[in-house]
Amino acid sequence: KPGAAALDDQSGGKQGMIDLGFFSPAGLLAWLNPRTRLGVVAIGVLLVPLAAGAQQTASAIPEPKPVWIAGVPNAVQIGDVVISGQPTREAIKLLSMQGYHTVVSTRAPGELDWDEKKEVEAAGMRFVSIPMPSPVEEITDEQVARLAEVLEKAERPILLHCGSGNRIAGLWAVYLAERKGIPVERALDLGAKAGMRSVRSAVEKRLRR
Repeated sequence: KPGAAALDDQSGGKQGMIDLGFFSPAGLLAWLNPRTRLGVVAIGVLLVPLAAGAQQTASAIPEPKPVWIAGVPNAVQIGDVVISGQPTREAIKLLSMQGYHTVVSTRAPGELDWDEKKEVEAAGMRFVSIPMPSPVEEITDEQVARLAEVLEKAERPILLHCGSGNRIAGLWAVYLAERKGIPVERALDLGAKAGMRSVRSAVEKRLRR
C-alpha cells in the first residue's frame, strides 16, 4: 500500500493506515512521538490529492464532438485536439490561420500524391508522422509512444488525422487506456465516438491481451 512503509513499527511489523500498531508498545511510542505523528498526517494529506488526481484523469477527457471544418473530413473535437480524415492543402493553410500549431498524420508513405509535411511546415506548423499501414494488423509500442509524446509535449491546438479518422482514433483509444489510465471499455467508447471503426479489432487485441 502506498506509504505503508512509513508506518512500520520498530519491531518490523507493517501497519495499515488505520491500525498504526497502536496496541504494540513500539507503535504506542511512535504514536506519542510528535515527529512521527506529523509524518502520518503528512502522508494522509499527500494521499488525498493523488487519489483525486487519478479520478480527474479519467473525467478530464472531453466527450468527442463532431465539428465542421472546411476541407477537413470527419472532424471530431476533443478539447484542443481534433481527430479527422485527410485535410486538403487549402485546409492546412486555414488551420494555421485559425491558430493550430501541430499536425500529426498516421498515413503510411505513398498514400498521398503530394508532400503534406512541406505544406504544413510552409504554413508555419509542426508536422509529425506516425505511420500506420492500412489495414492495421497491430498497434505497436512505438506508435503509442510517439502519440503520447505529441499529446503531452507538442504545442496546441493539434490536428490528428489519417485518411478517414479510423486509424488515428484507434491509436488515440490505446493511448487513453495505456497512458492515461482510462478503463478499456470507456477508451473504446471514446475511440468509437472519435471515428474508430475497422481498426477496433487491432485495438481490442492489444488492450485485452
